[in-house]
Amino acid sequence: MFRQTKKQQSDIPTPSLREKMANALDMSKEVLLDTVRVVAIGNRELTLENYRNIMEYTTNCIRVSTNPHIIKIIGKNLEIKTITQEMLYITGYIKSFEYQQN
Repeated sequence: MFRQTKKQQSDIPTPSLREKMANALDMSKEVLLDTVRVVAIGNRELTLENYRNIMEYTTNCIRVSTNPHIIKIIGKNLEIKTITQEMLYITGYIKSFEYQQN
């Protein structure tokens, strides 16, 4: 059986009270925690839910402000196909996406 050392255990963030409540109430965590939901379908589609604003938009890079991060999407022929107050639907060839400090 695998046991984690104290160092390994301290590297794992403990769930917040809101996370525990979301689990107990079987609620959507992104709504209760006011955080982003990222859904990638292969390397051609990306959906971001619960974003704040678009910071940069080119065919090679899209940067989106979310709580608590900035998400940077790198690729080719990137296009925001659908935009609503709550959701962005991005298509194109997605090379990578990363979380950056806000």
